Amino acid sequence: MRFFGKGLSQFLIFAALIAIVIVSCKKNESRGINSLASFDKAPQAAMAGRGGADEASTPASKALPATERKQIVSVSMTIEVDEVKKRVKEAEKIAKEFNGYIFQANISQRKGFENAQITIMVPANNLEGAVARIEKLGSVENQSQNTEDVTRQFIDLTARLNNYKKEESALADLLSKPGKIEEILKVENELSRVRSEIERIQGELKFLEKQTSYSRIFINLKAQAAPAGFKNWPISHTVKRATMAFLYTGRALVSLTIYAVFFLPFFILIYLAYRILRWWLIRKKPKLGS
Repeated sequence: MRFFGKGLSQFLIFAALIAIVIVSCKKNESRGINSLASFDKAPQAAMAGRGGADEASTPASKALPATERKQIVSVSMTIEVDEVKKRVKEAEKIAKEFNGYIFQANISQRKGFENAQITIMVPANNLEGAVARIEKLGSVENQSQNTEDVTRQFIDLTARLNNYKKEESALADLLSKPGKIEEILKVENELSRVRSEIERIQGELKFLEKQTSYSRIFINLKAQAAPAGFKNWPISHTVKRATMAFLYTGRALVSLTIYAVFFLPFFILIYLAYRILRWWLIRKKPKLGS
């Protein structure tokens, strides 16, 4: 009986130890599972937070609607016309008609033919109508359009401007509080730097705003080619040269007449002196019979 009692107590103690080990293992397993679950959720929460931050509206994105694009549009055209100077004047009228202006104009001649290079600035909303009217000036040889999107640059500048304005406000508040002279001087220097940056960014924004509100039209007007057999003989240029030669010849004759009138008394005096000297020499010459 003593043997069985002692064995039974040892068995009960051994079973109790096994139960304690099993319970502790289950707790550790559940804790490990929970920790793994939390570890898996942590990156997801971080990514969600980051995505939320990316998707949230920043001051820069609030400054410009998503549907509004800031673009610089320019059109280049080469047009063959009958009379270059006449079409240049018509292009100026078209620019005024569409609330624009002539930015640059240059008329030149090459091999007797006139060419003109014109740059017209028109409001971006009137670009299509202005181009349609300019196409009627003559025969369009080539035409191209270039679009530069500056939306991101505009947004970045607006965001930087807002940040500098906040910094300016904070520095102004700090400057209004009493403090040491050295600290006040540092704040004033920093405030001056921030205001300079604000002025510079505002200037860039105004420049971008003007560039996007107006579109450029580069126009190259060239005279029509001469018909076959007359390529080397532009008759209008020949008539012009003949007219200029006639005018130069007439001007030379008039100038010669004016000079002759002014120098005529001098020539008369020289002639009279010559006649008197000859007469005197003849008179002084001894006669053969004397």
